[in-house]
Amino acid sequence: MQIYPIQQTFQVTYHYTVHFTENLFSIRNSLLRDVIASGGEGTRKVFFVVDHHVAEALPALTADIKNIPRIMPILYNLPLIL
Repeated sequence: MQIYPIQQTFQVTYHYTVHFTENLFSIRNSLLRDVIASGGEGTRKVFFVVDHHVAEALPALTADIKNIPRIMPILYNLPLIL
C-alpha cells in the first residue's frame, strides 16, 4: 500500500506601524513613550536589534538604549533585550 503525501499551505498576516523620527532617546522626543503607552493593558516588551555596523557608526547608541529606563520611567518595568 502506498501512502501519498498531502501538501498544504498556510499564511500568517502581520501588521505593524513604522515610525520615523530623530533623537528617539531624547527626553524631548515622546514618540517611544507614546507608542508604548498606546499599547493598551497587558505586558509590553521592547526589543532592539542593532546591526554591528550601525553600532560602530553610532557608539553611543547602545548606551542610549541601556539608559532608557532612567530617561523614560514608563519603560522601567519592560524587559530590554540587547
